[in-house]
Amino acid sequence: MGFWGTKLYQSDQALDYFSTITDLLEREMAYWFSPEQVRHEAWWLGQALAVVELMLLFEQHDKGSSVYVQSEAAAARWREVFLQVWDGDWGHEPEPYDPQNPLRTPEQRQQERPMALAMFDYLHTIAHFWTQIGMSGSKPELAPMQLPHPLPYFSLRTPTRFTSDLFGHLEREIIYWLSLEKRSEIFWSDVVEVWVAVDVLGFLSERYERTPGVNATTVQVWREKTVDIWKDSQEGDEQAWDENDPLLVTVMGVFDHLACMAEKYPPMEW
Repeated sequence: MGFWGTKLYQSDQALDYFSTITDLLEREMAYWFSPEQVRHEAWWLGQALAVVELMLLFEQHDKGSSVYVQSEAAAARWREVFLQVWDGDWGHEPEPYDPQNPLRTPEQRQQERPMALAMFDYLHTIAHFWTQIGMSGSKPELAPMQLPHPLPYFSLRTPTRFTSDLFGHLEREIIYWLSLEKRSEIFWSDVVEVWVAVDVLGFLSERYERTPGVNATTVQVWREKTVDIWKDSQEGDEQAWDENDPLLVTVMGVFDHLACMAEKYPPMEW
Protein backbone atom coordinates (compact mmCIF):
# COMPACT_ATOMS: atom_id res chain seq x y z
CA MET A 1 0.00 0.00 0.00
CA GLY A 2 1.34 3.44 -0.84
CA PHE A 3 0.49 7.00 0.15
CA TRP A 4 1.63 9.79 -2.14
CA GLY A 5 0.01 12.77 -0.46
CA THR A 6 -2.12 14.02 2.40
CA LYS A 7 -5.48 14.04 0.68
CA LEU A 8 -8.17 11.44 1.30
CA TYR A 9 -7.71 9.56 -1.95
CA GLN A 10 -3.95 9.80 -2.35
CA SER A 11 -3.32 6.19 -1.41
CA ASP A 12 -3.69 2.84 -3.11
CA GLN A 13 -5.88 1.54 -0.32
CA ALA A 14 -8.32 4.45 -0.50
CA LEU A 15 -8.75 4.04 -4.24
CA ASP A 16 -9.01 0.26 -3.93
CA TYR A 17 -11.74 0.57 -1.33
CA PHE A 18 -13.56 3.21 -3.33
CA SER A 19 -13.58 0.77 -6.23
CA THR A 20 -15.65 -1.62 -4.10
CA ILE A 21 -18.31 1.10 -3.99
CA THR A 22 -18.19 1.74 -7.73
CA ASP A 23 -18.38 -2.04 -8.23
CA LEU A 24 -21.90 -1.80 -6.82
CA LEU A 25 -22.77 0.76 -9.49
CA GLU A 26 -21.33 -1.42 -12.24
CA ARG A 27 -23.34 -4.41 -11.09
CA GLU A 28 -26.52 -2.38 -10.78
CA MET A 29 -26.05 -0.89 -14.25
CA ALA A 30 -25.45 -4.32 -15.77
CA TYR A 31 -28.56 -5.63 -14.03
CA TRP A 32 -31.01 -2.95 -15.17
CA PHE A 33 -29.69 -2.86 -18.74
CA SER A 34 -29.80 -6.61 -19.20
CA PRO A 35 -32.46 -7.84 -21.65
CA GLU A 36 -34.19 -9.68 -18.81
CA GLN A 37 -34.85 -6.47 -16.88
CA VAL A 38 -35.56 -3.81 -19.51
CA ARG A 39 -39.19 -2.69 -19.31
CA HIS A 40 -41.20 -0.03 -21.10
CA GLU A 41 -42.26 1.43 -17.78
CA ALA A 42 -41.62 4.66 -15.93
CA TRP A 43 -40.52 2.56 -12.97
CA TRP A 44 -37.69 1.01 -15.01
CA LEU A 45 -36.56 4.44 -16.22
CA GLY A 46 -36.30 5.56 -12.60
CA GLN A 47 -34.12 2.60 -11.64
CA ALA A 48 -31.75 3.16 -14.57
CA LEU A 49 -31.51 6.92 -14.09
CA ALA A 50 -30.73 6.55 -10.38
CA VAL A 51 -27.58 4.56 -11.17
CA VAL A 52 -26.51 6.93 -13.94
CA GLU A 53 -26.92 9.90 -11.62
CA LEU A 54 -24.76 8.24 -8.98
CA MET A 55 -22.06 7.55 -11.58
CA LEU A 56 -22.05 11.20 -12.61
CA LEU A 57 -22.19 12.42 -9.01
CA PHE A 58 -19.06 10.44 -8.18
CA GLU A 59 -17.36 11.97 -11.20
CA GLN A 60 -18.33 15.41 -9.92
CA HIS A 61 -16.86 14.49 -6.53
CA ASP A 62 -13.48 14.60 -8.31
CA LYS A 63 -11.60 11.47 -7.37
CA GLY A 64 -10.99 10.03 -10.81
CA SER A 65 -13.69 7.62 -9.73
CA SER A 66 -15.10 7.12 -13.21
CA VAL A 67 -12.15 4.99 -14.33
CA TYR A 68 -14.54 2.02 -14.39
CA VAL A 69 -16.60 3.75 -17.13
CA GLN A 70 -14.08 3.04 -19.87
CA SER A 71 -16.02 1.04 -22.43
CA GLU A 72 -17.36 3.28 -25.18
CA ALA A 73 -19.28 0.31 -26.57
CA ALA A 74 -21.03 -0.20 -23.23
CA ALA A 75 -21.84 3.50 -22.89
CA ALA A 76 -23.27 3.52 -26.42
CA ARG A 77 -25.38 0.43 -25.68
CA TRP A 78 -26.75 1.92 -22.47
CA ARG A 79 -27.77 5.04 -24.38
CA GLU A 80 -29.41 3.07 -27.18
CA VAL A 81 -31.36 0.76 -24.86
CA PHE A 82 -32.45 3.65 -22.67
CA LEU A 83 -33.68 5.81 -25.56
CA GLN A 84 -35.62 2.90 -27.06
CA VAL A 85 -37.64 2.83 -23.86
CA TRP A 86 -37.69 6.59 -23.30
CA ASP A 87 -38.89 7.42 -26.82
CA GLY A 88 -41.39 4.56 -27.00
CA ASP A 89 -45.08 5.24 -27.52
CA TRP A 90 -46.30 3.96 -24.18
CA GLY A 91 -47.55 5.29 -20.85
CA HIS A 92 -50.86 6.74 -21.97
CA GLU A 93 -52.55 5.01 -19.07
CA PRO A 94 -51.46 5.40 -15.40
CA GLU A 95 -49.27 2.65 -14.05
CA PRO A 96 -51.37 1.04 -11.31
CA TYR A 97 -48.53 0.93 -8.76
CA ASP A 98 -47.00 4.32 -9.67
CA PRO A 99 -49.68 6.58 -11.19
CA GLN A 100 -47.89 9.85 -10.36
CA ASN A 101 -44.48 8.95 -11.80
CA PRO A 102 -43.22 12.10 -13.60
CA LEU A 103 -41.85 10.00 -16.49
CA ARG A 104 -45.07 8.15 -17.16
CA THR A 105 -46.36 9.81 -20.34
CA PRO A 106 -44.66 10.47 -23.70
CA GLU A 107 -45.32 14.19 -23.23
CA GLN A 108 -43.55 14.24 -19.87
CA ARG A 109 -40.61 12.29 -21.25
CA GLN A 110 -40.28 14.60 -24.23
CA GLN A 111 -40.09 17.55 -21.86
CA GLU A 112 -37.33 15.91 -19.80
CA ARG A 113 -35.45 14.43 -22.77
CA PRO A 114 -32.63 17.05 -22.89
CA MET A 115 -31.58 16.19 -19.33
CA ALA A 116 -31.67 12.43 -19.84
CA LEU A 117 -29.82 12.71 -23.14
CA ALA A 118 -27.15 14.97 -21.67
CA MET A 119 -26.50 12.47 -18.88
CA PHE A 120 -25.96 9.54 -21.24
CA ASP A 121 -23.89 11.67 -23.61
CA TYR A 122 -21.59 12.59 -20.76
CA LEU A 123 -21.22 8.95 -19.75
CA HIS A 124 -19.94 8.36 -23.28
CA THR A 125 -17.59 11.36 -22.92
CA ILE A 126 -16.16 9.80 -19.76
CA ALA A 127 -15.70 6.43 -21.46
CA HIS A 128 -13.93 8.10 -24.40
CA PHE A 129 -11.66 9.98 -21.98
CA TRP A 130 -10.48 6.78 -20.28
CA THR A 131 -10.15 5.00 -23.62
CA GLN A 132 -7.80 7.74 -24.82
CA ILE A 133 -5.67 7.39 -21.70
CA GLY A 134 -5.46 3.62 -22.16
CA MET A 135 -4.44 3.90 -25.81
CA SER A 136 -1.95 6.76 -25.58
CA GLY A 137 -0.71 6.71 -22.02
CA SER A 138 -1.23 10.46 -21.92
CA LYS A 139 -3.85 12.26 -19.88
CA PRO A 140 -6.16 14.37 -22.04
CA GLU A 141 -8.48 16.86 -20.42
CA LEU A 142 -11.97 15.66 -19.59
CA ALA A 143 -14.60 18.11 -20.83
CA PRO A 144 -16.56 19.65 -17.95
CA MET A 145 -19.99 18.25 -17.23
CA GLN A 146 -22.73 20.54 -18.49
CA LEU A 147 -26.24 19.41 -17.67
CA PRO A 148 -29.53 21.33 -17.87
CA HIS A 149 -30.17 20.67 -14.16
CA PRO A 150 -28.01 19.98 -11.09
CA LEU A 151 -27.63 16.40 -9.89
CA PRO A 152 -29.36 14.48 -8.48
CA TYR A 153 -32.43 15.33 -10.52
CA PHE A 154 -34.62 12.41 -11.53
CA SER A 155 -33.91 10.34 -8.45
CA LEU A 156 -35.02 13.12 -6.13
CA ARG A 157 -38.52 12.79 -7.54
CA THR A 158 -38.53 9.02 -7.95
CA PRO A 159 -36.50 7.55 -5.05
CA THR A 160 -35.18 4.04 -5.60
CA ARG A 161 -34.30 1.18 -3.30
CA PHE A 162 -30.74 1.06 -4.64
CA THR A 163 -29.99 4.61 -3.51
CA SER A 164 -31.30 3.85 -0.02
CA ASP A 165 -29.43 0.56 0.05
CA LEU A 166 -26.19 2.38 -0.80
CA PHE A 167 -26.61 4.64 2.24
CA GLY A 168 -27.17 1.57 4.40
CA HIS A 169 -24.21 -0.25 2.87
CA LEU A 170 -21.84 2.60 3.75
CA GLU A 171 -23.14 2.75 7.32
CA ARG A 172 -22.65 -0.99 7.77
CA GLU A 173 -19.13 -0.81 6.34
CA ILE A 174 -18.12 1.84 8.87
CA ILE A 175 -19.59 -0.16 11.74
CA TYR A 176 -17.82 -3.30 10.54
CA TRP A 177 -14.36 -1.73 10.32
CA LEU A 178 -14.72 -0.13 13.76
CA SER A 179 -16.29 -3.17 15.42
CA LEU A 180 -14.83 -4.98 18.42
CA GLU A 181 -14.33 -8.05 16.21
CA LYS A 182 -12.00 -6.10 13.92
CA ARG A 183 -10.27 -4.07 16.63
CA SER A 184 -7.71 -6.75 17.52
CA GLU A 185 -6.43 -6.95 13.95
CA ILE A 186 -6.96 -3.48 12.53
CA PHE A 187 -3.99 -1.19 11.92
CA TRP A 188 -4.15 2.58 11.47
CA SER A 189 -3.94 2.27 7.70
CA ASP A 190 -7.03 0.02 7.76
CA VAL A 191 -9.15 2.97 8.85
CA VAL A 192 -8.69 4.27 5.30
CA GLU A 193 -11.80 2.24 4.53
CA VAL A 194 -13.62 4.05 7.32
CA TRP A 195 -12.77 7.55 6.17
CA VAL A 196 -13.63 6.78 2.55
CA ALA A 197 -17.04 5.43 3.59
CA VAL A 198 -17.58 8.44 5.89
CA ASP A 199 -16.63 10.82 3.09
CA VAL A 200 -18.94 9.21 0.53
CA LEU A 201 -21.83 8.96 3.01
CA GLY A 202 -21.50 12.65 3.90
CA PHE A 203 -21.28 13.63 0.23
CA LEU A 204 -24.37 11.67 -0.74
CA SER A 205 -26.32 12.92 2.28
CA GLU A 206 -25.59 16.50 1.28
CA ARG A 207 -26.44 16.04 -2.40
CA TYR A 208 -29.62 14.04 -1.80
CA GLU A 209 -30.63 16.20 1.16
CA ARG A 210 -31.47 13.17 3.23
CA THR A 211 -30.35 11.61 6.48
CA PRO A 212 -27.16 9.56 6.49
CA GLY A 213 -29.08 7.17 8.73
CA VAL A 214 -27.25 8.02 11.96
CA ASN A 215 -27.20 10.92 14.38
CA ALA A 216 -24.31 13.26 15.13
CA THR A 217 -23.50 11.45 18.39
CA THR A 218 -22.86 8.22 16.49
CA VAL A 219 -20.58 10.06 14.06
CA GLN A 220 -18.63 11.44 17.02
CA VAL A 221 -18.20 7.89 18.39
CA TRP A 222 -16.90 6.78 14.97
CA ARG A 223 -14.47 9.69 14.96
CA GLU A 224 -13.15 8.87 18.44
CA LYS A 225 -12.70 5.19 17.57
CA THR A 226 -10.79 6.13 14.43
CA VAL A 227 -8.45 8.41 16.40
CA ASP A 228 -7.94 5.72 19.04
CA ILE A 229 -6.95 3.16 16.41
CA TRP A 230 -4.59 5.68 14.83
CA LYS A 231 -2.98 6.44 18.21
CA ASP A 232 -2.75 2.80 19.30
CA SER A 233 -0.99 1.90 16.06
CA GLN A 234 1.70 4.46 16.83
CA GLU A 235 2.31 3.17 20.38
CA GLY A 236 5.99 3.22 21.23
CA ASP A 237 6.75 5.86 18.63
CA GLU A 238 6.04 9.23 20.23
CA GLN A 239 7.20 11.09 17.14
CA ALA A 240 4.73 9.28 14.89
CA TRP A 241 1.57 10.76 16.42
CA ASP A 242 0.91 14.35 15.44
CA GLU A 243 -2.55 15.83 15.85
CA ASN A 244 -1.59 18.48 13.30
CA ASP A 245 -0.68 15.91 10.67
CA PRO A 246 -2.26 17.25 7.43
CA LEU A 247 -3.78 13.86 6.60
CA LEU A 248 -5.32 13.52 10.07
CA VAL A 249 -6.74 17.05 9.84
CA THR A 250 -8.28 16.18 6.47
CA VAL A 251 -9.74 12.94 7.79
CA MET A 252 -11.26 14.68 10.81
CA GLY A 253 -12.83 17.13 8.39
CA VAL A 254 -14.88 14.39 6.70
CA PHE A 255 -16.19 13.27 10.10
CA ASP A 256 -17.15 16.87 10.87
CA HIS A 257 -18.96 17.12 7.54
CA LEU A 258 -20.90 13.91 8.14
CA ALA A 259 -21.82 15.11 11.65
CA CYS A 260 -23.18 18.33 10.13
CA MET A 261 -25.30 16.32 7.71
CA ALA A 262 -26.56 14.14 10.57
CA GLU A 263 -27.60 17.26 12.46
CA LYS A 264 -29.23 18.82 9.41
CA TYR A 265 -30.98 15.62 8.33
CA PRO A 266 -31.46 13.55 11.51
CA PRO A 267 -32.71 9.98 11.24
CA MET A 268 -36.34 9.21 11.92
CA GLU A 269 -37.09 8.36 15.53
CA TRP A 270 -38.80 4.98 15.83
